[in-house]
Amino acid sequence: MARGKLHRRLRAKTALAHMPTMRADKLSSAYLYFDAEADDARLTLALVQSAVSRGAVAVNYCSVTGLLKESSQNATGRIVGASVRTHEGEKFDVRAGVVVNATGVWGDAMRQMDVGGNSVTIRPAKGIHITVPWELVQNDIAVVIPVPGDKRSLFVVPHMPNGDGTYRYTYVGTTDTDYQGSIDDPQCTQDDIDYCLRALNKAVSGSRAITRDDVVGTWAGLRPLVVSSDGEAVKGRTADLSRRHKVIVSDSGMVTITGGKLTTYRKMAEHTVDTALEQLRKHTVAPRTRAKRCSTKRLSLHGATSRDRDNHLVSRFGSHASTIRAMVAGDASLGAPLIEGLPYLRAEAVYAARHELVVTLDDVLSRRIRGLLYDRGATAAAAEATARLIAQELGWDEARINSEVEKFSEICAHEVAAARA
Repeated sequence: MARGKLHRRLRAKTALAHMPTMRADKLSSAYLYFDAEADDARLTLALVQSAVSRGAVAVNYCSVTGLLKESSQNATGRIVGASVRTHEGEKFDVRAGVVVNATGVWGDAMRQMDVGGNSVTIRPAKGIHITVPWELVQNDIAVVIPVPGDKRSLFVVPHMPNGDGTYRYTYVGTTDTDYQGSIDDPQCTQDDIDYCLRALNKAVSGSRAITRDDVVGTWAGLRPLVVSSDGEAVKGRTADLSRRHKVIVSDSGMVTITGGKLTTYRKMAEHTVDTALEQLRKHTVAPRTRAKRCSTKRLSLHGATSRDRDNHLVSRFGSHASTIRAMVAGDASLGAPLIEGLPYLRAEAVYAARHELVVTLDDVLSRRIRGLLYDRGATAAAAEATARLIAQELGWDEARINSEVEKFSEICAHEVAAARA
């Protein structure tokens, strides 16, 4: 519920005005309520940029290969840092007064580096979305639809407004299923797509059914659900499990945050940072910091001073949209579309390469710009032109350009194959 706005009941006729394709014969009334929206990738990036602006050092595409422990008579010496390997293979150590494990579904792998054995604190649950052309659904607000034969609901969300009351795409999701595969590669499968399409077709009454051939984009992710101490979360449907979070401190002092969800990330941060500060004080390194408690509640994020969500650039870059406009003013070619049919500008790719920690072409087309999620075919077609556009910013030669395009093409092909499995 949005602040100051209460939910209300709608007559069937009013509800149909918001989604005229709904089955009128099965609709008696509806409820309208207010909620928030977010681009999770841009929110994550804004958090990283906010931390950097306050003195943090962010290193992208690095993996932890081991934990550093101080010498101790005790077999569980205190953790004092981590060994790290970069994307290019360089290795180095990072030392710290306290190490925080905030790695989501990879959290247990980090804990096993610390405590050994088969530490299980997380049960991964997969959620997917599919994207279809908006004209097949025609909703002007997000709609919640039931899933036939299940106790769940799906969101049907219009996306990318054309400025005339219509949109380019609608995406549908999310699912909530137990996941046993590689946590490095969750994919949207044929069963996942069919699950969403069954619910969507049951809710709408178009001239024809919406089919797999209408799906232009897919994406999948994993939720790190907390396993309770008595093992209760190991059984049952993931959809029925709690989304609470948990902070764990190991005997060697590593702080692990797991569970939770996007809408509680600040509370999760508060609990984690407060616990880390306790560890710093416990090990007599507190004089290095004046902080007594986490201050996230009062902090604004990078670019947060502008609120014009109806403007494409402002909705994505906030107060930094002026930088994009200045780039276009200096080079009109940067004002051209980056991907056919999508609202992203060439300037956005250059800005991402220049200011947003880009390492790969996939970074730009999948995360800084969400092209792969909404129109895989059009985004794949724009891959080479995008790689050449950002090559100068990133120092790529012809071989690296070709390599990046080939890798992105493989990502697209892998998604298509997974959706048919």
